[in-house]
Amino acid sequence: MKTEFVELLQNKLEDFVGEILNDKQKRGEDDAIGFENVQLKYLKGFLDGMCTALNCNYQKEGDYWVIRDGRKRVIVREKESYDD
Repeated sequence: MKTEFVELLQNKLEDFVGEILNDKQKRGEDDAIGFENVQLKYLKGFLDGMCTALNCNYQKEGDYWVIRDGRKRVIVREKESYDD
């Protein structure tokens, strides 16, 4: 996969995870993700579209959100935690 696509997916996944953490903090819930958040909806739609176009998928695996390519290799990974 082209480096530009990987970098774009990394940036959007970082934004997505950051928005999830912000949403959880605002809602005061540990595991609930509220898709009433417009920015979160946008980022999820963006990742859905890019992953469909590039034949990859994203999902949460343990404490990490990962994007895997068509060969099931991890190409992007972002930890979901409040630690910096």
